[in-house]
Amino acid sequence: MRRAVNTVLVLLLVTIVVAGALLYAYRAELVWLVVKNDTVYKAPYGYPVERIESVFQQERTRMEQGSLGKEDLLDRLFDLSQRLEKTQHLSAEELDRLLDSFQRRPPPVAPPADNPRRGTIPPGPRGATPNPVTK
Repeated sequence: MRRAVNTVLVLLLVTIVVAGALLYAYRAELVWLVVKNDTVYKAPYGYPVERIESVFQQERTRMEQGSLGKEDLLDRLFDLSQRLEKTQHLSAEELDRLLDSFQRRPPPVAPPADNPRRGTIPPGPRGATPNPVTK
């Protein structure tokens, strides 16, 4: 009996690990699909769904070609998702602005990796003394 319980627990653990690995591997695609569908759902009646799908497909293609990193796409999708949370339905103008900003947003600029002063406080003016910490 104990051996059967251990076997079931091991199989359950393996299943959870595999499911977690699959979700991690496909997280960008899952988030992409959910945000795209949410955008289509909140679009005004009569808005061309093809435009929404083409904007999302262009960004996904950029990621697959390597000109846009997976983490950058995830950041942009999360930003778009946060904007979509705040409204029930979008007007055509709001959706156009939203799609344009999603499509044209430049990737974040990271500091150079060889910067030895990264994370340090810049020096003050010459001759300035730091403020003493008082208790």
